[in-house]
Amino acid sequence: MAAVAATRRCATCVSRMTCTMMPRAASSCAPPENSVFKRTLPDSLIGFSSAEGRRRLAEAQRSGHADAFFPLIEQFVTQDEPTYCGARPETPPRPPRRRPLAPRRRPLPTPRFLSPGVSSLTMVMNALNVDPRRRWRDESGPGWRWWSDDMMVAGACAPSLSSVKADGVCMDVLARMAAASGARVSVRRPAAEGTSLDAFRATVVGAASAASEFLVLNYCRATLGQTGGGHFSPIAAYHAPSDSALVLDVARFKYPPYFVPLPLLYESMRAADAATGRPRGYLKVGAAALPAAASAASEGSGVDVVASEC
Repeated sequence: MAAVAATRRCATCVSRMTCTMMPRAASSCAPPENSVFKRTLPDSLIGFSSAEGRRRLAEAQRSGHADAFFPLIEQFVTQDEPTYCGARPETPPRPPRRRPLAPRRRPLPTPRFLSPGVSSLTMVMNALNVDPRRRWRDESGPGWRWWSDDMMVAGACAPSLSSVKADGVCMDVLARMAAASGARVSVRRPAAEGTSLDAFRATVVGAASAASEFLVLNYCRATLGQTGGGHFSPIAAYHAPSDSALVLDVARFKYPPYFVPLPLLYESMRAADAATGRPRGYLKVGAAALPAAASAASEGSGVDVVASEC
């Protein structure tokens, strides 16, 4: 496409730094300060779209350990809201410019990325074909019923949307949100329960080999060599020759999906959650057998193992 003459409107256009219709000199623009464009995966993790990642997925499919991949990839979402805390930032802030009377720039808050739990649950509930029995969008049209992040936090068992955006959620709260949304959910903390790596491997293989239940992991990014703290994402496949699992990281703006060695993934769940002081773990989520006309007063929580509140 031939370049077009830059106009006054082009000077303020938000697309001016990427526009290919403008002359190069006019379209050049530096990225905004205090911004990040993706992260590089550590050497211990294998990118999903790399040649090795594709080979592992193909072998997992042939061995029957990637059945969970297809329904999950159909519903793969990107978390909408990174949450923040007041600890030391992920990347040190730039020093303030030394201008007379200029206000000091406050450090940016640290992204904790705990709200991926809600995005992971949204993804899993849609993959399980659980009917939310309430409208998602299009009130005046067909009225589509579909799970979205804001619908997950609209129930009485969940914190407010503003609270989730600010503070995130822990595993126990996420489990109650899942049960309130029509899921059958179990909470597991391998470190606290004395569950071995072999038992965790058997759970991963079972979940990857079927599409009736999915695992949503709560793990520590630092243990995997990534930046950040606690995180949630589902497992989609298991590759036996390398003893690795495919994690569909819902923070797609930060990291792509990746294969991670299972022993390393197991260790990442042993790290304590700073908000609760308890080890991390995973949720095993399936669709609950609800009647055709669900009663609001039905007995039972639908949660298998949920300890004290966060």
